Amino acid sequence: MTQQVVVITGCDSGFGNQAAITFGEKGWTVLAGCFTEAGIKAFADNKDGCNKNKNVTGVQLDVTDDESVNKFAAKVKEVCGDKGLNGLINNAGVAPTGYVEWAEIGEVGTKDRWTLRAAMEINVFGQIRLTKALCPLIRKAQGRVTNVSSLLGRMAFGGAPWYSCTKHAVEGWTDSFRREMRPFGVTVHLIEPGFFQTPMVGTEQYNNELDRQWKKLTPELKEAYTEATLTGYKENVKDQIDKMAIKDTSPVIDAMLHSMESRWAKARYPCGWNARFFFLPISHMPVWLADNITDILNPKYPPTPKPASMVGRRMRLDIVAVWLLVLPLLAKAFGSFGWSSPKLYAFIAAWCLSWKMS
Repeated sequence: MTQQVVVITGCDSGFGNQAAITFGEKGWTVLAGCFTEAGIKAFADNKDGCNKNKNVTGVQLDVTDDESVNKFAAKVKEVCGDKGLNGLINNAGVAPTGYVEWAEIGEVGTKDRWTLRAAMEINVFGQIRLTKALCPLIRKAQGRVTNVSSLLGRMAFGGAPWYSCTKHAVEGWTDSFRREMRPFGVTVHLIEPGFFQTPMVGTEQYNNELDRQWKKLTPELKEAYTEATLTGYKENVKDQIDKMAIKDTSPVIDAMLHSMESRWAKARYPCGWNARFFFLPISHMPVWLADNITDILNPKYPPTPKPASMVGRRMRLDIVAVWLLVLPLLAKAFGSFGWSSPKLYAFIAAWCLSWKMS
């Protein structure tokens, strides 16, 4: 049997690096897109006379540069020959931070990973640019495309607008592309990791960036947010990394493998306990409830004074509507099928907690 070929981007570290090694061990021919020379060299190192990455070739790739992408595509075509490309995993990405009023949009062509323009170029346009370049090879093999998104592509946290913005865009273009590719026998999939501990996530780099953003704020903005917001923001990031970040990244790699190898591959793969039982359920909740939960998660950095809102009144109205109208009607309707009220309520609770709601 001819070895299958897969392209994986963002292989210098994190999910991409682990995926490249795992696919190579599974017998795939892996072309690992690396941004740095160090990343390429790591796959070529021959330790103890035995190169464990013998099926993996590191290739220079900058997904934001047309010339780099075209050179990479030519290399892929050379390896694939006439049989086409079996799989593409668009994994390369960055995770900028900062409030909307703090973080910079950035100039055209900027390479600063903390700006919106750079994040969009890497996380969104980079995926699209490479996919378009490799699409003829993928169609020829009736292969598969897997895009790495995030559960923040389903819901957005305060303090991560640029990242959430890019991942919502990834969800949108992937859904459209999946439907476009159906007539060609090409399947398209989404990996939606929750909160994982990777080199992209670290308190030191986030603290440095937040300090840089704070120093550039106008006096008016500093007065509005107060320095306590900056301190609390950094403390809260540390708390969330310590308490919620998953160190074992194997669920994401397993999802990538399943999306490429399984006969019954899924359209979406929420990965990690915090994705399945926290982020995903919240994304399906009423807005007032989801907003209050995210407020509870960020107790250390609300600007003061907190503005008045209609949240309390809206919450009471929604609760009254659900408990006095909707649930009794459902209980009565399902009762005719032998469903008791407790059984119905248990079913609704189980549905809300289900990670397969997608």
